[in-house]
Amino acid sequence: MLKKFQPDYVDRHFNDVNIEKLKTLNKKLVICDIDNTLVAHDEADVSDKAEAFLRALNAARLEVILVSNNTEDRVQRFNEPLNFKAYPMALKPLAKTYNQIFKDYPHIKKSEMIALGDQVMTDVWGAKRQNIDVILTEPIVQKDLIFTKINRHIENVVMKLLKKRGLWPNEKM
Repeated sequence: MLKKFQPDYVDRHFNDVNIEKLKTLNKKLVICDIDNTLVAHDEADVSDKAEAFLRALNAARLEVILVSNNTEDRVQRFNEPLNFKAYPMALKPLAKTYNQIFKDYPHIKKSEMIALGDQVMTDVWGAKRQNIDVILTEPIVQKDLIFTKINRHIENVVMKLLKKRGLWPNEKM
């Protein structure tokens, strides 16, 4: 059961992700969380650094999609200068949005997808339930919404258990 909460890779920040390594692992689609992964949850617009990272992924011939549990308005505003495929109100970790991604990208196998996010209880668990590899990053900021604060307490317990059992990855992307 704990394996569904185990990220495949851990990085401090999205800028630490090795895009060339993604390509050598035959990844073709990157599922990017927005809030506290690419920008702070209360930062409405894409930052220059996040935009540069997403465009670098795209320039490396990797499909980029944005998947967020946040509202359509928030996701649209963030995505406006980017114009990537976006899935707001994703309800991660539930399967609904992942199933839609599989329908929208039938030419890409699950093994060719990788998710990028900052939360074990939503980003990691959601992707791992669908057999998609995951890169876990540290949150951009420590300030969270109330629901996320609750998740972080559960997440800390799960992370301690994974580390205690030797299941926490040391590998960076």
